[in-house]
Amino acid sequence: SIVIDGRGYLCVGPSGAGKTTVAEYADARGAEVLSEELSCVSGYGEEEGFAIECLPLRHRGIRSLRPRTAPLVGVFALAQANEERLTRLGEGDALRAVLRCVTTGVKHPYYSRQALKMSLELLRHVPVWRMDFRKGDAFLDLLRPERLALSGDPQPRSASGADTLSDND
Repeated sequence: SIVIDGRGYLCVGPSGAGKTTVAEYADARGAEVLSEELSCVSGYGEEEGFAIECLPLRHRGIRSLRPRTAPLVGVFALAQANEERLTRLGEGDALRAVLRCVTTGVKHPYYSRQALKMSLELLRHVPVWRMDFRKGDAFLDLLRPERLALSGDPQPRSASGADTLSDND
C-alpha cells in the first residue's frame, strides 16, 4: 500500500503479482510506502470512511516506510502486463478481489461473516480497479486523482466493469 499526496492506495494480489515491485517504484518516485505485503484497512461506513494503516513490519529496501494512516481512495488488484491500464471492476469481480486478500487470523464462521460484511461495506465506498502494469514507474501516472475521477462520492460502476483507463488516455 502506498500514499500519494495524502491519499491511500491499497495494492492487492497473490505472491508474485507485483506488490513489492509497485512499492519499490513508488518509493523511488517519492511516494510513501505503508507496506509491500500486509496492510490493515480500518474504519467502517459513511461517517468515518475507510483508512489504510501501516503494520509494524520491516520491509527490505523501502526508504519511505513509516507508521501512518491515510484515507483509502482505491483498491488495486495487480496484474503484470505489457502496458499500464486500469479497469474498474464490477461488483462481483471487486468482491472476489477484496475477499482474496482478507485475513481474519482465525477460521471461524463469526469472523468470516464479519469479514464479508466489512468487505461489502468497503465496496459501497471505495472503488476497486484491476491495474495492469509493467516494470517501471509509469503506472503511477494512472493513479493521479484526475485520472481516477476521485471525489467524495463513489463513481457509478458498470456491471461489466467496462470503465477503463490506459497509459494512452
